[in-house]
Amino acid sequence: MDDYAIHLIDEWKSGRMSRRALLRAASVAGLSLATFRSVLESGVARAQTTTSSATPKRGGTLRLASQIPSANPQPVTASNAGEVFTYQPSLEYLCYPREDWTLDPRLATAWKADPSPKTWVFTLRQGVKWHDGSLLTADDVVATFERLLDPKTGSSAGSIYNGVLSHGNVEKVSDSEVRFNLDTAFVDFPYLVSGFAYQSAILPKNYEMGSFTKGGIGTGPFVLKQYVPNQHATYTANKSYWGQGMPYLDGLRITYYADESATVLGMQAGDIDVYPVVPLKGAEAILNNPNLDILRHASADYRSVHMRVDMAPFNDKRVRQAVAFCLDREGIVKSLFNGAAAVANDHSFAPVYVDTELAVKDVPQRQRNYDKAKALLAEAGHREPLKVTLTTENLLEMPQYAVAIREYCKPAGIDVTLNIMPTQQYYGSGSNQPWLVVPFGMTDWAARGTASQAIIPEFPCKAAWNSAHWCDQNFDKLFADYNAELDHQKRQKLAQQLAAIENDEVPVIIGYWIGAQRATTKAVHGLAAAPDNFIDLRGVWLA
Repeated sequence: MDDYAIHLIDEWKSGRMSRRALLRAASVAGLSLATFRSVLESGVARAQTTTSSATPKRGGTLRLASQIPSANPQPVTASNAGEVFTYQPSLEYLCYPREDWTLDPRLATAWKADPSPKTWVFTLRQGVKWHDGSLLTADDVVATFERLLDPKTGSSAGSIYNGVLSHGNVEKVSDSEVRFNLDTAFVDFPYLVSGFAYQSAILPKNYEMGSFTKGGIGTGPFVLKQYVPNQHATYTANKSYWGQGMPYLDGLRITYYADESATVLGMQAGDIDVYPVVPLKGAEAILNNPNLDILRHASADYRSVHMRVDMAPFNDKRVRQAVAFCLDREGIVKSLFNGAAAVANDHSFAPVYVDTELAVKDVPQRQRNYDKAKALLAEAGHREPLKVTLTTENLLEMPQYAVAIREYCKPAGIDVTLNIMPTQQYYGSGSNQPWLVVPFGMTDWAARGTASQAIIPEFPCKAAWNSAHWCDQNFDKLFADYNAELDHQKRQKLAQQLAAIENDEVPVIIGYWIGAQRATTKAVHGLAAAPDNFIDLRGVWLA
């Protein structure tokens, strides 16, 4: 073991680090989990999945539901779940999150950082074939990331790597190794080349933009054969797949549905085997169906209620705090999710991020307090009803959450008008992106692999998607220190400081963490319950 492995084990033995946190940190550092077999009482970690102990059966076609892609599925510029679900059966990542969010080697067999850790070297799996029979090379990996990082490409992946990795800094070391020269030290970097960075799927070096749906592109377990816009996509098993014995299925069919209600009806009618992301509201007919299996798992999906700190009245921190003190978080979790969510505390450190679980418990949980809210508004000079407009999208539970915010704010003297927009209109494009402009807005955010990955696009001063227009130089410095720190105890303290700043400044309200749930027929085996926004089908089989 190297010094870092010994440090992690010492932290675990002393009780300062949970077993889950230890295994997560070890996998991110590229340490073989088998290394800890003689130390951990339960031996090597394995993801807890829904895999049956029975011998997998071969054959059959899995039927999967997906929302309609908002555009021609294009891995480099993908922006919604419909696109991601379409290309993920065919494409793969250097590593992939297991159900417990440790990282599983995929197209990379190993990775290691220098001591800083500012330089990372990934060792590639040898003998992997593209669907056309040619071999995967280091040149393909370098080309994939240089394509993503090139500003001319127009990929929103720039928000993922902003301040961490720049164009021109990915290089081939040898036929089997690729080096990432980071802009700054980043302990959690492997998560940024995993499925959690969904646009980082590896593509051929000669990939032509927009050509994925022609089929036959990828190294993954399924080969795309036909894509029919707004209707379906069909796949056959990759007979040359590198994963021993996988896939078990003969094929896959993805059917596109316009909305959740149509998907629920399709599942009830028996047209679907897997509904990957079941909403917590509006799918009761599925959730209460004894003939279906519901796979549940904690997640870090959340809704960001931003308040622009550069525009009145939210340029006064006391007003932002007052709005936050109006919310009954326990009531929201109960009414919107029937309890299948976790109360959040206006910071980015979700309970599922086990490496920071000890730190953020020291930030007092914000509770509804109308006296406090009224006093803060009075101090800020707002003695008459304060009128504001909350703009959001018509997606999942968000309109109901917006209504709840409006009603919770009334007793404090805050008059909220709602502006519910179609999702595509809310996000817009180019110079017309309301979600980044409106003074008071609510946005859906999918789970990231770590708190660092969640913070990068939204909270630093130069964040690409800083909808609150918030800038705190001290926060940015502490965040850089946190990303570079390997010592577990020091990292915990930095996490606590970051969470406290977010909670106090309240550029955004994070009121709850949404629980993940999937629905399958009883015939489906081997499907992991999480992460909920991605689908790994290589080990799935049908009884």
